[in-house]
Amino acid sequence: MRWLALALALTACGRVGYDPAGGADAAVDAITEPPLACGVATRVLGLNQATPLVGLDVTETTTGFVAAWGHGGQVYAGAFAHLDVPSGPYLVNLQSGGVVGPAGPAMAIAAVGDDALLAVAHADTIDLYPLNAYGYARGATTTITDHAAAGFGFAVADPARDRFVVLGHTPTEVAAFTRDRDGAPVAGPVTAFAVTSEGATAVATPTGYTLMTGASQCDFVAATPDLTMGARQSLSSTCHHAALVAAPGASERVIAGWNCDNDQVWANAGTLAAGWNPSDTSVYMTSAPPPEQPRLAVTPDGAWYGFRIGADRLAVALLDREAALAVGFAPRVVHTSATLAAFDLVATGRHAYLFWLDDADAGLWAMRLCPS
Repeated sequence: MRWLALALALTACGRVGYDPAGGADAAVDAITEPPLACGVATRVLGLNQATPLVGLDVTETTTGFVAAWGHGGQVYAGAFAHLDVPSGPYLVNLQSGGVVGPAGPAMAIAAVGDDALLAVAHADTIDLYPLNAYGYARGATTTITDHAAAGFGFAVADPARDRFVVLGHTPTEVAAFTRDRDGAPVAGPVTAFAVTSEGATAVATPTGYTLMTGASQCDFVAATPDLTMGARQSLSSTCHHAALVAAPGASERVIAGWNCDNDQVWANAGTLAAGWNPSDTSVYMTSAPPPEQPRLAVTPDGAWYGFRIGADRLAVALLDREAALAVGFAPRVVHTSATLAAFDLVATGRHAYLFWLDDADAGLWAMRLCPS
């Protein structure tokens, strides 16, 4: 357990959990004992904020995870170290939730190494906050003007090129921007889709980026690193809550997730050069209430697919690189709570985690996902 002792010693250096807006500190320097078990809901953070809690987005860093959530008109950030040691994986609380800035209708967070970038959308601007691995500010806020954003994946990391991609929209188009580690402009805006958007996302590939948006259909476009757009493609399906991830294995192949209007969450895999699989995968189907809000994260086991069913249930599936359901792992409900507030799905190394907020105890919870 020497690694755990070392981690706790490191987190004790300085005052962790400090709320720069003057709020009381939450409990800090906590460690989950025993290690996070497969499929077990574990409360990893007690929050200072009263309910209701609004929104949740989590990104992996080299150190672990940085999480962002909203409450009372403000966005908060907290952080964990992730320790993958022989006794099992642990989450060590580094920072319990400091105020970052004013909340908006949508937010997204991504990280390159230990440098995170939190994007908060407002009516016609997107504020970009550079954060460190503790969730603290590490630089000045920058702003993208004349663009709003929606969904949960409109800011994504491109570690190979040491930058971020941010997607914003106007009433008539979706535009792409690239930003450096600190949120400073690199390129853009460049029109990606000449459609209105209820949410757009992207993923970095070896040759550039694949971008996705959705409404009446799923639309895709490939872009070069300098944001030169290629031919646009679509999947003929009503397409809400667009999600996109690089397929397991180094290639241009991506996996897309979305939900239709009333009863199913879907997936497909392909490349924009070679095309998509001829049939979409129906990941889960139920109409009362319908599944929605898919999230995707990749580990060596495959592509984890998390989604919400109605107001009170979280479910997961496991896909292979062709977006087919993994043999031996049936899609399943893994958590039920009448006070479920928001959720996210994130992977680091060989582990995938479902995170969620619960209004009953103003807490952040985690569950390690395992294929068996």
